Amino acid sequence: MLHEGCFISNFSKRYLGLKRSEEETFLIEFLFNLTIAYRTVFSSEGEDSAEIQFGLKQINELNHRLLNRLRDLRAGEKWCTQQYVVEMLEHHVKLSPIISGWVGRAASDAFNKINA
Repeated sequence: MLHEGCFISNFSKRYLGLKRSEEETFLIEFLFNLTIAYRTVFSSEGEDSAEIQFGLKQINELNHRLLNRLRDLRAGEKWCTQQYVVEMLEHHVKLSPIISGWVGRAASDAFNKINA
């Protein structure tokens, strides 16, 4: 599993440095990769089922936050900012450390896909 603080710091730096055109593509890739993370957490063996369910809930909440940002980007709204996305990602990962490594992997794969 990725160290939580390191993941958040690295994510923040990379995400806040994206250009607008890169950000939209990144968000789509990140959302896609989170579906894989969701399946992986769902099929986790040897973990407490309540912990798994809570982790899945947090991934779902992240999806909502990312979709809000994507929708705001496309509509020209300013409600959901990049900084808000960073804060919400940090919040949900801290609530459920079981998802940290998988969310980190999803973000890393999305950054790699757009070469950022």
